[in-house]
Amino acid sequence: MACRLQHCVGSDGAATARFLESALAKDDIVGISSWSESILLAARALRPSASVGCRSIVQMVGGVGNTEVQMAATEIMQILAHRLRAEPVFMLTPAVLDSKHARETLGSDSMIRRVTKLWNQLDIAIFGVGALAPSPLLARSWNFYQPGDRDTLRSAGAVGDVCVRYFDANGEPVRGVFDERVMSIERDQLLRVPRRVAVAGGPDKYEAVRACLRGGWATTLITDSDTATQLADEI
Repeated sequence: MACRLQHCVGSDGAATARFLESALAKDDIVGISSWSESILLAARALRPSASVGCRSIVQMVGGVGNTEVQMAATEIMQILAHRLRAEPVFMLTPAVLDSKHARETLGSDSMIRRVTKLWNQLDIAIFGVGALAPSPLLARSWNFYQPGDRDTLRSAGAVGDVCVRYFDANGEPVRGVFDERVMSIERDQLLRVPRRVAVAGGPDKYEAVRACLRGGWATTLITDSDTATQLADEI
């Protein structure tokens, strides 16, 4: 598991915000997973006066769920775009469609193609790591999943996800009907991004974070000290 571990001090997102302020360049195209409470906290912790900026902030996974949660996802994009003086590029689709056909049809739209084309040009990707049990933020918007989806994923060995792309305990992607309905960056596209920064920690997410590293999804992990210490013993 070749990954740089960066300790996140506290739970207010300040460490992630400081990382962004030091890592970004003005011409960078930055991909963001907008369904992450950790990234929302980091966005809020960015200093408006910081001398940092980038070209574009690109949403890497569709949104559209519970109104309260969709507002949080939109807030992440808006804050980052404002404080990094970047163009926000929204993915204005559901994260999970009703069928593969619906995803393919929607993906042919010219506005959506603009976003998916930018996924191939990302300089850095910032994302949370989800466990199979949804975070409080995602649980409040579980309405875009169909009945039985979680059971199907669990039966297939899923332990976590990045941008709603699920993987097993070794970090290998869980393929199937569910994955074909997802409107988000593909694993192969993500792995071509030079800098891939996962922001996650805590005992509830340990198995998912470990699998994420095993599968090479991230090149950098920003996490808490306990999680970093435990992971370091296994790397």
